[in-house]
Amino acid sequence: MNFIPYSKPILDEDEIQEVVETLRSGWLTTGPKVAQFEADFRSFVGSNYALAVNSATSGLHLALESIGVGLVIR
Repeated sequence: MNFIPYSKPILDEDEIQEVVETLRSGWLTTGPKVAQFEADFRSFVGSNYALAVNSATSGLHLALESIGVGLVIR
């Protein structure tokens, strides 16, 4: 089947090794790599706070909640 891939990743051995280390660490959803990512992100954007979430949907949900936009059930 011939098709154009939507997004072909560009990965080198460093990225592959990071994934392998993470899988072997037993920390798949929380842990030191997530904490380091949050710290690096805070520094990069110049913020005092950052929170890693599992999806863009979760991030958008938290962003809306943080500015007072909530779910209205009628």
